[in-house]
Amino acid sequence: MPPSDRSAPHGTGTALPSPPAWPLAAARVLGGTGAGLLVWLSVSNVLLPAPGGQLQAVASLRVGALGLALALAALALPALLRRPSRPDPWRGRALIAWGLALLAGTTMLGLQLRPLPGWTLLVALATCLCALAAVAGLALTGHGGGTAAPLRLPTRLALALLAGAAVLFALIALRWPGAGVGTGPVPSLLLLGAAAGALLLAAWHGDGGLRRGRRWLALVLLAPLPWLLALLLYAVPGWATTVWPLVAASVLAGALLEQRQGGMAAG
Repeated sequence: MPPSDRSAPHGTGTALPSPPAWPLAAARVLGGTGAGLLVWLSVSNVLLPAPGGQLQAVASLRVGALGLALALAALALPALLRRPSRPDPWRGRALIAWGLALLAGTTMLGLQLRPLPGWTLLVALATCLCALAAVAGLALTGHGGGTAAPLRLPTRLALALLAGAAVLFALIALRWPGAGVGTGPVPSLLLLGAAAGALLLAAWHGDGGLRRGRRWLALVLLAPLPWLLALLLYAVPGWATTVWPLVAASVLAGALLEQRQGGMAAG
């Protein structure tokens, strides 16, 4: 049997794309996490646009979170700048989308430091849309066709939003002014984890399912384990500053393992 048939499901003889190396997989996951974090920060910027009074401490947290989001998002650039082995029509578009997302996010950060009346909502909306487009562009680059190709885009978007939210929850738990965040983000985590898990299971169906590679472990790290950790806070809410960073670490580890495994048939 030729080496390229090693990953072909059900003996079809169709070679699937090789899983990315660990550094490349990490760049994709962390970049997607940064873009997902930018989306949630854009939403929060719309809901809490004016930092004044008690919200001043929240604005300070948002500035730090935006800096982290931009740093993480920039880590995707090595994956996009890497010369592909074959022509990739999405690479140029993804680079443009990622550049626009970084520019819009930087502008939003600048408006946090020096507010300009009337621009906050517009820039937040632009940042949100550009960040979503960046995740989509990254998802569509570097992959051939496959049985799971139609689900690749929504799955990558769901994973980026889940990872970005998990990091945001950890930041809130560590830096939220006043009373701790406690169990507040638990329902959101359950919903995002369920969406990402359902999309992954659908993408894996007919391609070996959970039996292929360590997909089962990636799924556990992405949803059940974070859920159990978060639900623990209903019994011991004082552990929030420990539990939410662990939730974020579990989600990131699961996303990295899934990316490294080449979890979907088309990546």
